[in-house]
Amino acid sequence: MEVLQSIGAPLDAGFRELGVQEVEKVFLKDALIWFTDCSRANSGTGSGIFGLRPNRSFSFPLGKFATVFQIEIYAILQCACENIRRAYKNKRILIFSDSQAALKALSGPKVTSGLVAECLDALSALASLKKVTLTWVPGHFWK
Repeated sequence: MEVLQSIGAPLDAGFRELGVQEVEKVFLKDALIWFTDCSRANSGTGSGIFGLRPNRSFSFPLGKFATVFQIEIYAILQCACENIRRAYKNKRILIFSDSQAALKALSGPKVTSGLVAECLDALSALASLKKVTLTWVPGHFWK
């Protein structure tokens, strides 16, 4: 996996497709496992995070004008914030996202979005406390 040099913390980003058996091996470890999901419809947009371990889920309505990219980044941001708020001890945090664009923006050499910068700050704060891994999975992999 590639280390995100831009935040100077042990934050990994993997962009390869994981198979079910490989993910199951990861699930057996003592780690907190989160998935992000986003949706866009005529009625509006929204982000969500689902914790397989811990068993938690949260949704965030984001109105009609947010782009798919923004709602994907927002989901990762909220996942980082939730883990910071809960102050888990001695846990590895795995965040699975189906947005290659969001993961590439978070690992890119240049940040041009305030939301991406805010997300990187939250991930950096979280990574200063624990090992954080961001990994791409196919859409709706966990459903």
